Amino acid sequence: MKEVKKRNKYLYKKVNKNENTIHEDEENTETSYMEPTNPKWYEEFPKEPVEFPECEESQIVALRSEAEMVLKREEEMYNKKAGRSGNHDKAWLRTVMSKGTASDRVAAYIVIIQDAPVYNLSALRNLVNMVKVSKKKECMTVMETLTELFHSDLLRPGRKLLKFEQHPLSMLQELTSGNAMSRKKYLSYWVFEDHLKNLYAQFVHSLDIVSKDTVDAHREKAVTAMYKLLSRNPEQEVVLLKNLVNKLGDPNQKVVSKVIYSLTQLLRVHPVMKQVVANEIERFLFRPNVGSRSQYYAICFLSQYLFSSDDTELAENIISIYFSFFKANIKKGDIDSRMMGALLMGVNRAYPFARLERHELSEHVDTLYKLVHVSTFNISVQTLCLLYQIVGNSTDRFYCALYKKLLDPHLATSAHQAMFINLVYKAMRQDTNTNRVRVFIKRLLQVCLNCPSQLACGLLYLISQLIAKRSQLLALITHKQQMFEESNDNNDADDEENYKDAPLDVELVKEAEANGKDDSDVDMKPEEKPKLKPGWFHCQNAASKVELKVYDSRARNPAHARGEHAAYEELTVLSTHFHPTVALFARNILDKQHIKYSGDPLQDFTLLRFLERFVFKNPKQLSADSVDKGPDPCLAQRRLYTASGPRTLAVTSDTFLQRGEDKVPVDELFLYRYLQTKKSGVKEKPVKEVKKEKDEEEEDAESDVESVASEEFNDMLDKMVGKVDDDLDFADDVGDRLKSNKKKSKTQQAEPESDDEEDFSEDNDDVDEDEDEELTDLEDEEGSEAEAIDFGEEGEDFDGDIDLDNLGSEDEDDDFEEEMKTSKSKKNKFPKSSKGGIHTMFAPAEKFAEMLEETGASRLKVGTAHDVSNKDNAALKQLEWEAKRNHWAHGGGKRKQFNKGGGKPSFNKAKRKKY
Repeated sequence: MKEVKKRNKYLYKKVNKNENTIHEDEENTETSYMEPTNPKWYEEFPKEPVEFPECEESQIVALRSEAEMVLKREEEMYNKKAGRSGNHDKAWLRTVMSKGTASDRVAAYIVIIQDAPVYNLSALRNLVNMVKVSKKKECMTVMETLTELFHSDLLRPGRKLLKFEQHPLSMLQELTSGNAMSRKKYLSYWVFEDHLKNLYAQFVHSLDIVSKDTVDAHREKAVTAMYKLLSRNPEQEVVLLKNLVNKLGDPNQKVVSKVIYSLTQLLRVHPVMKQVVANEIERFLFRPNVGSRSQYYAICFLSQYLFSSDDTELAENIISIYFSFFKANIKKGDIDSRMMGALLMGVNRAYPFARLERHELSEHVDTLYKLVHVSTFNISVQTLCLLYQIVGNSTDRFYCALYKKLLDPHLATSAHQAMFINLVYKAMRQDTNTNRVRVFIKRLLQVCLNCPSQLACGLLYLISQLIAKRSQLLALITHKQQMFEESNDNNDADDEENYKDAPLDVELVKEAEANGKDDSDVDMKPEEKPKLKPGWFHCQNAASKVELKVYDSRARNPAHARGEHAAYEELTVLSTHFHPTVALFARNILDKQHIKYSGDPLQDFTLLRFLERFVFKNPKQLSADSVDKGPDPCLAQRRLYTASGPRTLAVTSDTFLQRGEDKVPVDELFLYRYLQTKKSGVKEKPVKEVKKEKDEEEEDAESDVESVASEEFNDMLDKMVGKVDDDLDFADDVGDRLKSNKKKSKTQQAEPESDDEEDFSEDNDDVDEDEDEELTDLEDEEGSEAEAIDFGEEGEDFDGDIDLDNLGSEDEDDDFEEEMKTSKSKKNKFPKSSKGGIHTMFAPAEKFAEMLEETGASRLKVGTAHDVSNKDNAALKQLEWEAKRNHWAHGGGKRKQFNKGGGKPSFNKAKRKKY
């Protein structure tokens, strides 16, 4: 679309650059193609009369044929004038429309149509014909372009287009005053409007076809185009609304969401269309062969209706639609579905604006009470909200159902916590039974002990609001009486039966005492038993029961839980809660202080909000488009909620840190104190302290240099290379043991060596390769005969084979020291040592550093089996070439040779002997 606009802008400038009629408006030629300088075609006529006599059919046919001839003749004259040799721009546009690319043709068509729409109906017809599903790329571009073109240049704003016969044909002579040119102009424009109406209807029909395409993106764009046309102009509004509502049955959820959003935005722009849209939705709902999924989406859209005091009839009609589906779902037994939740939510929103009598919905009351007890928590909350609006606080049945739902475990994880808390607050505020409200508050405090922090804060705030309006609800005095559970028989757990005498009549006992008789002589007069009456309240034996003055936590009816004896002991536990805000709210109630909080506790004290502040994330800021987009702000208050006060500030900002501790929320005090401490530690120090620290650092550096150059440090290095005796030097211990073993071998007779002894013939430069193998062999020597380690002659490399025949001979034992001396004198560059141990394998620190640098600079595999001795300091390329040649020589570059007999492939590799 942007590319088309750019092309149109360029073409519009080029066409109007040399035209004589536009010379006066050269300053405005830089406007976009949707804002041409020419007046609109419908602005060239005065306002037509609304009432006029009808014209005969034969006269209408004659005038239509005359108008068609006039319009055709004027089009030919316009094209002839545009095709003159002097007008090169028009000729160039004609060439582009016939031979240009698709986008160039569209841009050229738009420029011509904007210049003179009355005489370019053929160009408009070509554009409308390009809106086809078969032309994927052109279709999307032309569809968006035509949507803007019809709105900006072709359609009349605020009114529909008229057909030719709907114009005042009978008053044509009066309007033209007998002028032939005016008559032709009127007729040509009236017939042009008729053709334009037909082309617009064809374009709307093409949009409906594109909305049924198999590609989801194309269907979404078609829905957007239909919404724009419907919201901007009333032309073809019935067809557009029908097509748009019909897309609620689209199989793709994205497309359906786009339709619901478009219809919601339509009602925000044109609230007068509420009844029209509701009627179309009703026809869609009761249409045969409509799936339940499509019906659910339609009900969801109806539930987002915003009503006013003038929408009484509309609210009653929508409630009748809701209850018709409610009955159908109850018959099916589908009470936990999404449809039921959407229906109840819609009824709750529409009921306050509908003037319905209670008896009109009395048939559904029993069903709603059953639904509270058998459905999920979210549906139960919606049902309780509806029951509260229908029956109010007139019956105990509603309060019993609400009291039972307080202990539902799904309350802690429900998404309708705010709705439930609001319902409890409204029910408690209008309840005149103070003891029952106390029982509710007691139950709410019990729920706070085992619920998330944000819910506990919300419930405590609710309790504070109730106590602030009715101070007699505060019950902080704990009665030192036996609890209800302990008031039962203490022998309930025993299997033996326990019998007690029934209590005597108090009046008879007093008469007996006055007459001087014993209690046992009192004659009990038999009383006539009352007739039993059916009902739920069995109180015939109520007088014989002992009335306990204690709170009953197990009562199902809160009115009979003896709330006058209840005390809020849970507040003492909540005052020590781990969450600072919960503890603060509980202490405020204990101290008889009103909780003042302007935010939403259910959102401000969640774990996610805490983690956002903990990682120093900036608070959420609403964009300007977030309010305009989506549902109405009245229906999405929680989605558009932003924190207030210090919670709107970033934790690391100076504004937040400059506040006093009394103005910081208690749940953010630890962050505030931490950042204050960190900020105070980073403050600039005085110049004297900075100089003093620098002097101390210099002294420490000098002391470090002296300590490194001291004799103790040198001794420590000597110990590391084996020059000084140390009990923990494993390498020296191994060397001493080797010497003792050699002396024993000289004095004793030679014994046959075992087959497991090994001969290591390896150069001094390759010692590091097999160091681990040597140490493991030395550890296994502890109970065996003496074995000499041969490090090889100068220039001799270890080829992977071990000579087992020459191991353990006495000559090698005798000549071991001489070979070591000759090899050291010729090649060894390491410092000499008083010991002949393994210290020869180590190098000074400076030499070792040079070796590491040389090794790191090369790309060879150092320390592995593929390591190469580089005595002559050969170049890196030479070493790589020799490594590749060695790999090829050992069979690495040859193909596998298979035996003719079908055996395993043989590889030309050196095999190591196992020992």
